[in-house]
Formats: sequence, C-alpha cells, structure tokens
Amino acid sequence: MKLLFSAVSRWSVCALFVLTTQQALAGPASPFSFSELQPDGSRVTLHIRGDEHFNWTEDTDGFTVVRDAGGRYVYARLGAGGLLEPTSFAVGKADPRAIGLTRRILPAPAVRAQTRRSGASPLVGEPGAAPENIAPLGNVKNMVIMIRFSDHVSRPLPSNADIDILFNAVGGDAQLAPTGSVKDVYLENSYGQMTLNSTIFGWIDLPNTEAYYANGNSGDSTLWQALRYALDVVDQTVNFSDYDTDNDGSIDAIAFIHSGYGAEWGGTDQYGATTANRIWSHRWAIQNPPWTSDEGVEVFDYHISPGVWGTSGSDVGRVGVIAHETGHFFGLPDLYDTDGNGSGIGSYGMMANSWGFDGSQLYPPHFSPWSKEILGWLTPTILSTPGSYSLQQAEFVADVLRIDNGYPQDEYLLIENRQPVGFDGSMPQGGLVIWHIDEQAGYNVQGYPGQPGWPGNGNHYRVALLQADGQYHLEKDANRGDAGDVYHGGGVTEIGSTTTPNTDAYQNGNIVVTGNTISLISAAGATMDFNFGQPPPGPSIAVADHQTIYGSVSGTYASTHTDNGVYQTITETQSGGRPSRRHDRLEHIWRFTPAGTDNRFNVGAYRTDGGDADSGFIFDWATSASGPWTQMLTVTKTSDDNGYQSYTLGTVPSTVYVRVTDNNRASGERSADSIRIDHMFFDEGVPSNDPPGPASSPLPANGATNVSVTADLSWTAGTDATSHDVYFGTSMIPPFIGNQPGSSYDPGALDADTTYYWRVDEVNGNGTTTGSNWSFTTAAPQSCSLLPIGASCTADSECCSNKCKGKSGRKTCK
Repeated sequence: MKLLFSAVSRWSVCALFVLTTQQALAGPASPFSFSELQPDGSRVTLHIRGDEHFNWTEDTDGFTVVRDAGGRYVYARLGAGGLLEPTSFAVGKADPRAIGLTRRILPAPAVRAQTRRSGASPLVGEPGAAPENIAPLGNVKNMVIMIRFSDHVSRPLPSNADIDILFNAVGGDAQLAPTGSVKDVYLENSYGQMTLNSTIFGWIDLPNTEAYYANGNSGDSTLWQALRYALDVVDQTVNFSDYDTDNDGSIDAIAFIHSGYGAEWGGTDQYGATTANRIWSHRWAIQNPPWTSDEGVEVFDYHISPGVWGTSGSDVGRVGVIAHETGHFFGLPDLYDTDGNGSGIGSYGMMANSWGFDGSQLYPPHFSPWSKEILGWLTPTILSTPGSYSLQQAEFVADVLRIDNGYPQDEYLLIENRQPVGFDGSMPQGGLVIWHIDEQAGYNVQGYPGQPGWPGNGNHYRVALLQADGQYHLEKDANRGDAGDVYHGGGVTEIGSTTTPNTDAYQNGNIVVTGNTISLISAAGATMDFNFGQPPPGPSIAVADHQTIYGSVSGTYASTHTDNGVYQTITETQSGGRPSRRHDRLEHIWRFTPAGTDNRFNVGAYRTDGGDADSGFIFDWATSASGPWTQMLTVTKTSDDNGYQSYTLGTVPSTVYVRVTDNNRASGERSADSIRIDHMFFDEGVPSNDPPGPASSPLPANGATNVSVTADLSWTAGTDATSHDVYFGTSMIPPFIGNQPGSSYDPGALDADTTYYWRVDEVNGNGTTTGSNWSFTTAAPQSCSLLPIGASCTADSECCSNKCKGKSGRKTCK
C-alpha cells in the first residue's frame, strides 16, 4: 500500500492514515478511543475510523489527525491534488475550529476511488463477490490455522484448546466465549440450517516478524508469504481433500488466526507496535497463484482475525470479528459505509458493525434479512393484501415480510421483528426494524433530509435502515444505532407516505408515493402485530406508445405518467410533394389498459404554435388501433396552466387506444406545430348521482309470437344498474317476481298459446328506473308422443317440453 500525500509529510503520516491498494473486504474500526503519547510527554485521546483499505485517525471531536515529521499528532488539512497534509497545530494544544478546520477532512473522493481501484484482483474488488466455496448450509468443514509471528514466540497467547472453544463450543464457555461460540453465531443466524465445524491447527511459527508481514500497511500482499508458509506446514500432515467435501478443487472454508493485536483497534499496542505494523482483520485471496495442496486442493479465498483481544494482555479474541470475516468468506459485502461518510446499517447487521451495540464483540448483531436471504437462510413472505399481521422475533424464527407494492423492479421494503435476545442481546430497544432495499444503488452513497438535492439526487444506501426517529443518524455518521431506530408501541408506531422517514420509492432519484402504510404497531415483544395498508388503485396510465403514424416524438409514454413538468412532445412533419401542395400532419397512438371503473380520460397538455394553421389537437379513443375513432376533446391552449381536460367514456373495455391528431392539414402549410403532454390518464371520474338507465333489447322481443314454451328472458342492462327488479306474469300489470343481479331470468315451463307480460326496473344506489312493459305469446300446443309435463324422465329429448330437470333419479319433465 502506498500513501497519497505530499512528499514533505509522506513518511510521517503512514501510521495515522492508511489508504491501501488492495480491495480486501475488511472489518470496521474499533468504536473505542485510545491514548497516545506526544513527544512533549502529554497524552491525547484519539479514535480510529474506517477499515483496512481506508482508515484515518480523529480527535474526540471528529477532526482529522496525522503525524508530522517530528512525530507529533497534529491536525490535518487538504492539500494540493486532494491529498492530506499536516498543519503546525498539535492535538491538545490548539482549537481546530479557530484555525478554520472542519470535522472529518478526508482525501478527495477521486483520490479515495483511485486508491480502492489500484492493485486489486477482479474477484475481491467487487463487494459481495462470492468465493468459490461450499454454500453456507448443512455441515460446513472449516480449517482454522493459528499463525505466530517470529517476534511473538515468548508472548503469552491463547492455547489451541482455547481457540477450539472459541470456534466450536455449543453454548459457549463462561470464560472464553460467554455469549456463545462462532458455531453458535451461525447456528442462531441460520436457524439451525448451518453447522460450522472447525478444526484448529497451530500455533504455526513463522520465519518473520509481525511488522514484516504488515509491511507498514496493516497487512498487504506480503502477508500471503506467512499464509503460504503455514499452509505448507499443515500440508505435511493433513489431507486437504478432507476439507473439500463438494470436490470442486477448492477448500470449503478456511480461517487464519494471528498472534498479534488487531490493527482495527488503532493506536500503539503494549509492545510498541503501531496500527500500520499490525494486521487489520480482513477477507482477501492468495493470488498469483493461489496456494495448492499436495492433493491438488486450492486455497484462494481466506480471512484472518486476531487471536488476542484489544491492544494489551492475552485474553482470547472474540466471536464478532471472526463471524464478520466468515460472512465475507461466504460472499457477503460490507454494509458499513466504507468511504467514511456514514455508518451504513450500523449495529443492526453483522456486516456493518460486528462489535455490536456495546462494542464488546460478544454480541455481534444478527445478519440483516437482506444478507440472510443471500445466504439462503430465509425467503421473505410477500405482503400484498392490506390487513393485520404479526411477526415473530427474527433471532429465532425466519419470519420476514417484504413489500413490493408501488416500487420499481429491484426496490422493496423488508420488515423484521428484532429483540434484545440471543446474539442481539445488547440492542438498546426491541421493535420492528424496517429496511428499504434498492438493488440498483451503491453501498456507500448516503442521503438524508437537508442534504443538497435530496432525495431527487438519488443518494441512498443499497441496504438502508428506515430509522423511526427520523434523525438519519446512520447516514450522518452520528452513531452506529440507538433506541430511537426501531418501531414499537410507546415509541413510533407508524410509517407511511407522510412520515419521516417515509415509504416512497426513490430509485435513481425518481420519487414515487407508494401509499404503503405500516401502522398500529404493538409493544415490543417476541411477537409483534401491525396493520398494513395500501392506497386505492391509482389511475390507469399509458402502457405503450403504440404507433407514430405522422410526426416526430421527443420523450416517451412514461413522460406522461406524472404531473412533473416532464413532457412527451409530438411535432408535425411535412407530407412531402410540391411545396404548394405540402401540408403538415401529426398522428400518434397510445395504448391503455384501464381498470373497469376507470372510464374518464384526463389530459394535461398544451400546443406550441410553430406558424402552422392548427388551432388545436384532437384526442380520440377506440377499442382498436385501426378505429373507428370517437372524438373526446380538443386541446387549444398554448401554455401549461396545470389544468386538465376530461372526457367520460362510459363502460370501458380492458384495452383502449387514444389518438392525437392535428386539426389542419391545408395545402401550403409548411410550419410545424407541436403538442406537449405532461400528464395523461384514465380514472373513475366523479361518481354519478343519477339513477340507472332503462333496460332495453328484450328477448323474446316485445310483441313476439310463436315463442317456445321453454324460452328464457334476457335484456340489456341499463347504464350504471347494479341490480334488476323483475316483473312477470299473464296479467297486463305483471306481479313482482324479485330482485336479482343478472340480466336474464328463467320463468320455467310456459303455457302454450298464452300471452305473457313482463317488465324490468333497473336499480342502483341513486334510485330505480321503471322499465317499459313488454309482452310475447307462446306457440300453440302441438301433438306430442313424448312424455308430458310432470312425468319422470332422464333426458330433455324424452319430454314434449324438451326440459328434463331435477336431481339424479328424480328428474321430471318441466
């Protein structure tokens, strides 16, 4: 790793601010402060931030600190080329505000991006790139190799047995793993679907020192020498094929434990090793080439963590960092903000803050539901129907809900119930944790209210926690999570379109109100209840630009979906031919698929006058793209007044075509006018206050004769009728038979040579419309050798009436 600072300070800054050339996936820095000695004998309290491939040091107020040529901890400023350089102001002796400095001065984004890109393999350079290893399901064999640097031989270190307990003890150990082992972490998070069985080898004594392998960079490719050496030693006595259970030629899982203190703690350890001369926990890959055993089993991906805790003493390392790096080994990306401007998902996910809420690494938080789904440990249930729902606590039950309604592809919400139990035991407050996922967003682009251009600037995390208190502390890097982030009774109990945060879609900066609401959230507990609501169906918008017959088009049908000042513009084109006979023309067709109740067309549009003689643009509709067309309205206005013109169609089929044409095609017109459409849709319109239209088109027809005695009655329902009062009989004023939903009626067997009278009154919530009196006469009786009415029968053909009805075995002629 090379430093990117001015030459005058390059050598002195390396211990404070490291920008590595590798793209290893690493663990986050310690949340704890550390004390360092100044050359004048005074002490300063500092914090390390970031991770292995991008970290820096701050004072307790968040001002960036570097070391100058004299070894003093001084405040940093941004120098030429976007690089950091030391000031002359020592930490503890000067007020950085008084000298015009601001908090968290970091190298320019381009410098950081270039540093991340340089010298990396494609595999590990992509967040979440899955190594070629076994899936994290079932029994997974994990090789653990303990490596001891040559200058650590006399140090007190945990034993092989201690490390075995740390990895394998089910239920943990009161001293070495009081909250559970690494195996326990994965058993709990996978809901018992994965058992990580670790075999411990070592200590393996290395030929070189810790500082040699750290190489002044907290570990770079020089470390691979140590790993290759240790693997060669183990290969002398171990058949690596035993650790390739899927026979793919690669080891299933492997971890290294080193004898030093983790560089992620920052500062100087009790033996005088600085951050840059210790190893930062990470997952990477042994490259150029991978190491291969005598049996031909390849070790490419690996992860490494410290065997001892803190920066002094010999207490065994803890499960948090190991579980985090193992998550990387199985293909998960970091979900903390690796560019240092935010906290990502903070302490709500293993892949963001494995230190946990209390910083002990004894309570590494559960993997986020997004991560668990990637690992195959759960499948969210799609929540699509409004109603009341409950969720069991996610620590012990794979119970996660997903909301897709109203979001574009790759964007959705996840809801889980997290409680301070199990490895989530240090959570300050239990409740519903609500995640906003946008698979098209980056991992490190934070956005929040008050940020210039937000939310239309498109800034948000790929995996974002919707913090109930609306403070956006995680995005602002104010903390790694607090009690105000979850939803519960007695706290925040609702999120919707008008809350902060809200449930709007925001992919690519396109803000869409989904109307999804999660409300009436119960008190925190092992089971939590809530209500899920959705808005009524929205208006029917254009689904396609079906055809442009004449004209040139700017924008697409999607430009007409919202009232946002983004237009689809259609401009006339010339017909060609002799100039005196040329004319301008425009004809464009859209396709809609309106809901059955969406029968009013609305358009917000205006025309631009290019000098042609058009006075307006005509909108028509049809059920076929070839017509016949029915004119709806004409747009004549020449500016956008934010108003709409509307037309009610009546009953609407499932597919409707809308056409716009110009209204003047006179010869000699050679200038081009345009129509600009901002918003266009079908909706339900204003509900009618009118009673229904009358019933019509009776069958049998009014006055019909020689009608079959088996005839059924039918009619065309009146407009907006919801039910029908049927009157029928042989009296000229027929009696009421009943109210029914359908527009047909079976009167049963009719008498021959008889006149019948009937009427249908149409009904809806606004009243009843009395129908016309209709009549028909049945045919005269005919001699029949078949069965008479009332006789037992088995088929219609046996009866004179041609009707054999009834239950099986008891049918009679009707």
